[in-house]
Amino acid sequence: MSIRLQRLREGEYFIIVPQKKAFTRSETTRVCAIDPGVRNFVTVYDPEGRAFSVNDSGSTVKKKFKAVDAMKFTLAGLDKESKAKHPDKVPTKRKRGGRKSKTKKHRQRYRLRRRIRHTSRNVTRTINDMHQKLASWLSAHYYNVLLPSFQTSEMVQRHLVDVATDATPRVYIG
Repeated sequence: MSIRLQRLREGEYFIIVPQKKAFTRSETTRVCAIDPGVRNFVTVYDPEGRAFSVNDSGSTVKKKFKAVDAMKFTLAGLDKESKAKHPDKVPTKRKRGGRKSKTKKHRQRYRLRRRIRHTSRNVTRTINDMHQKLASWLSAHYYNVLLPSFQTSEMVQRHLVDVATDATPRVYIG
């Protein structure tokens, strides 16, 4: 067993201690099927006639993604403004004696990048938490959980063809 120390970019530290967890067998003999969706996170169907959908409350994840997009848009504007201010500047290593103080805009960009990373990590953790809670609940209440096969590459190709059909005549789509 090896214990690791992990440091995140923002200075957070985690001690990672691997452990083996014993899982208890489910007492039920019930079966369910999962239908992953776009609008709802997942819909669960039961042969006994039960069906329910799981989604994040008030589309919290979508709001956070929109916030990240807005921050990235602001950051792109600040970066563009900075590059326009110094068009001939070549990124090189600074000399030790010639340190300049950071400008207000530089600090603003740094803080914005840090906020983007923090919010993105928060979204990832929220999604992982939702996945783990659903898996735990399903394993406690159902003996078998049926998952469909995910042909994501086919889904993406179909989506691209659908997008292309909106603007192009059918002759050009291969």
